[in-house]
Amino acid sequence: MEEFFSDLLHLKTPGIEAAGMLVILVGVVLAAADIIDTVAIEPSLESVALLAGIIVIRTFLSVSLEVEIEGHWPWRRGKERKAEPS
Repeated sequence: MEEFFSDLLHLKTPGIEAAGMLVILVGVVLAAADIIDTVAIEPSLESVALLAGIIVIRTFLSVSLEVEIEGHWPWRRGKERKAEPS
């Protein structure tokens, strides 16, 4: 019985990883489809403005995450490394 649970525990990690990859893949496909649907289906000034808004929001979020993770602005990366003593 212990071997069964041991084998089951060894199988859970790849299963959870596969489920996570599937969730990410579905999210990427649906998000890309939504962005393409914004402009490709009905090209209008409103849809282009909406796409521009999405781009601005994603850029802001990307830079914000970079600052949060690294602790400095992305363009200060090279200067921070030079200032650190070896």
